[in-house]
Amino acid sequence: MAEIPSLYEKKITCTFCEHTFQTMKVRTRALKVKKIETDFCTIYEDESISPYLYFVNVCPKCGFSFTEQFSPYFTKESKDEIHEKIEMHWKSREFSSERSYDDAIITYKLALISAQTKHEPMIIIAGLYMRLAWLYRKLQNEEQEQRFLRLSLQSYEESYGNGDYSSKGMATIRLEYLIGEINFRLGKFQEALQFYNRVVSQEKQTTERALVKQARQQWRAVRTLMTGETFREEEDD
Repeated sequence: MAEIPSLYEKKITCTFCEHTFQTMKVRTRALKVKKIETDFCTIYEDESISPYLYFVNVCPKCGFSFTEQFSPYFTKESKDEIHEKIEMHWKSREFSSERSYDDAIITYKLALISAQTKHEPMIIIAGLYMRLAWLYRKLQNEEQEQRFLRLSLQSYEESYGNGDYSSKGMATIRLEYLIGEINFRLGKFQEALQFYNRVVSQEKQTTERALVKQARQQWRAVRTLMTGETFREEEDD
């Protein structure tokens, strides 16, 4: 029996110019999760077929680059801006076949230009920065990982302030945890503690018990780094 390929071709229609093109996606059945890191980055058994590599769709005709999280709606002003800043300068490139990590990084940077030009909600831009940080982490490029973690943090904090995350289905408690976790990874311990505390304080009001437990564990890790004191698991009770 022939082995089913891990990748398959999917027909995509560009939401900007309506050109139809093919791009590669990963079959869910081909994915085996190795672990999920504390900032929600998924590590797969075979990282060469990570769905992160194929998250962004790049229109070969106009250059508009987008994900399924982008809104399909455009204002006249954003359409004009995309035409002037992206479409008029686009030199056709293909990202429709298998992608390397370097290829994927380019697609995310193109998507960031498109998202910013289209004025997508800040929560969408933050997610693109975050996935870029994850790609650089997988490449063990700590400098670039930290750079994009900083940019994702700025965007997540802006989203937290203006509330646009709620329109995209992200729960407040999850965003608070993520802001705390990125602060932790950037060495901003006081800020991390502040947001972990916000998560833990909602324990009796939320169904996100696993997230509360993880926030408490991360709070302990930060406190241990800051003071050297250790905590016992039974202190959860």
